[in-house]
Amino acid sequence: MRKQCDIDYDDDVDQNDINLIYAARGQQVTPGDWRDVDKDGQITISDGRACVVKCVKPSCAAINQPAHILSVSPRAAYPGTTVQVIIRGEFGNFRAGITKASFGAGISVGGAAAGAPGPVTVIDTDTATAQLTIAAGQNGDRDVTLTTGSITAALHNCGIFIGRSLAEAR
Repeated sequence: MRKQCDIDYDDDVDQNDINLIYAARGQQVTPGDWRDVDKDGQITISDGRACVVKCVKPSCAAINQPAHILSVSPRAAYPGTTVQVIIRGEFGNFRAGITKASFGAGISVGGAAAGAPGPVTVIDTDTATAQLTIAAGQNGDRDVTLTTGSITAALHNCGIFIGRSLAEAR
């Protein structure tokens, strides 16, 4: 169950959450907005102050856990095909228009050059989808890396498996 004041939904209340509240000060919000702690329909300094007392570290220090990828689905693809994958991570803070993914040489992500980081569609801060185009002649386990600004999440040697050919899979 999500804790009150856990704005970034990472199971703690820290400076990161307080910063998200203060960054929205003055905004009118709809009922249920987690930043509106006093539920008056507006983000104010009072919302931030109410959450500061719930911080889990002294001086409300930030708790920055390392980002990582939990899973990629589907787990397999084949040379010469295009597939959409769902990437689930934790602490990656995925952001629309900012987060990019790379699946290594011979794999194009979102229309970018093969091997280069390409755009993903962000579903939420821990989930994204990516359109992969796998070049002919590719095979084996691949690393997956997602980057959002200075945050990098990776899954090594088991992000996605490229089979030898679609014909061999039948």
